[in-house]
Amino acid sequence: MKRNWKYIATETLIVIIGIMIAFWINNLSSNYKDSQALEENLTSIINDLAVDLRSIDEIIASQKEKIEDFKSMKSMLTGKNPDWPSLSSLISKQQSSPTFYPITSTFQSTVSSGKIDLIKDLSTKKDLFQLYEFTYKKAVYNGQLYDQSHIEYYDKRLVSYMDFDTNNIIDREGIRSQQVLNSLSYLIDEARDYIELLENVRKENQALNAVIGRS
Repeated sequence: MKRNWKYIATETLIVIIGIMIAFWINNLSSNYKDSQALEENLTSIINDLAVDLRSIDEIIASQKEKIEDFKSMKSMLTGKNPDWPSLSSLISKQQSSPTFYPITSTFQSTVSSGKIDLIKDLSTKKDLFQLYEFTYKKAVYNGQLYDQSHIEYYDKRLVSYMDFDTNNIIDREGIRSQQVLNSLSYLIDEARDYIELLENVRKENQALNAVIGRS
């Protein structure tokens, strides 16, 4: 009888040890998969941030060019003998107003899938939410407001003086009105404000990229 109990105890211990080893191996495998999933998501986010950064730099350059063109328009319109062909070209050139729309799909899928919880560093997680849920959304919102300003003060005013079939200004006196000059001044200020906003977005983007790259 004693031998049977000893045998049973040994067998039970072997089974318990086997189960523990199986759990340990399973946890190792699960942790490895989680680590790989997190690394893949963070790498994808880093790539998104790099694309966003290039977009920001391109838009800032475009807005700086826009400011210089608006200044040139004002100078021509207030001069005695405007260069009308050059003015027409500038007005046609600056019809579009590029604004920033970030890539957020990877971050959103990371959050919705729960993989965001694999990030154990709370500071990194906080920085991610700060950029995507606040800074980027603020940039998009302000970009939309800026788009509306461009439509209201540029498309509905300056462009209304243009005949795009001939690429000529159809009302030379009207386009030199104080209202048009005020519109250009307003758009210059708006472009400067938008550039300042994007420069701050760029700093947060670069800071987060550096933090994730070290993690």
